[in-house]
Amino acid sequence: KKGLEGLKQSGNTAQKNNVEHLTGPCKLTQLDSEPTIFKRIYELDGKTVVLLILVWIDDILCAFSRNGYERIFLPFYKTYTARYPAKIHGAVRRFIGLDYLHDRARGTLSISQETYIATMVPKFVSKEKLKENTTLPAVRNSDKSDPYYQILEGYESAKPEDLTTELYLSALASAMYASVFTRGDVAYHISFLSRFSSKPTKEAWDALVQVLCYLYQTRRRCCITYKSGHLTPPSVPSARPR
Repeated sequence: KKGLEGLKQSGNTAQKNNVEHLTGPCKLTQLDSEPTIFKRIYELDGKTVVLLILVWIDDILCAFSRNGYERIFLPFYKTYTARYPAKIHGAVRRFIGLDYLHDRARGTLSISQETYIATMVPKFVSKEKLKENTTLPAVRNSDKSDPYYQILEGYESAKPEDLTTELYLSALASAMYASVFTRGDVAYHISFLSRFSSKPTKEAWDALVQVLCYLYQTRRRCCITYKSGHLTPPSVPSARPR
C-alpha cells in the first residue's frame, strides 16, 4: 500500500482534515481574510478570552489571553493531540524563518529574519562581495531617473550572451521571502527585479546581488511591536534578538 505522503492530493487532504479538526472538536473559527489563522473567543469566569492559532504546514503557533496557559491552551492541546500528535516547544523563538524576542519588561515583541538572511545570502554571494559596503539605490518613478531604468531599457533586445547562468530565480525567491515578512524596505527592488524572471540578464543579476548584500549587511534590523500596537518599520535599526 502507498502512504498518503507524496501522493498528488496528500497536501490538500492533510489540510482539509486538519481544518475539520480545528473547526470541529477544537471549536475554532477559520478566518476568511487569512485561512492559516483560526480563532476562538469565549467567556471564562465572566471574562472574554481569546485563543489564536496560526497553522503553517505542520507547524502551529499559539497565542492566548494572559495567564491562560492552563485553562485556555492546555484544553485545546489535549483536544488537538487526540487526533494529531504534537509537542509543546514553549515560548516562540523561531517560527517559519522568523526570530522572535519577547521583552516583557519593555512590553515589546521584536521580529527579525537575521538567522534566515545570514544563512541564505552566502549561498548566492561570495564572501569577498559581502565585505563590500553596500547601499540600496534610491528608487523613483519609472522614468530615466530610476536606477533600474537602464536594465529595463535594454531587456527586450538582450542577446544570449547577455543572460546570466546564476541561480537568479532561487536567489530572487529567497530575497522575496524576507521582503514580505520583515524587510519591506526592499519590496520595491524585489518586485522590480521579478520582471526579469523568465530571462534574467547579467545586469539584473548584479542588481539582485546588490539587494542581497544590503540584506546581509543590515540583517540585524527588525520590526518591533509595542503594547500600544505601534510598529517600528524594518528600516529603523533596533536591538538584536538573541
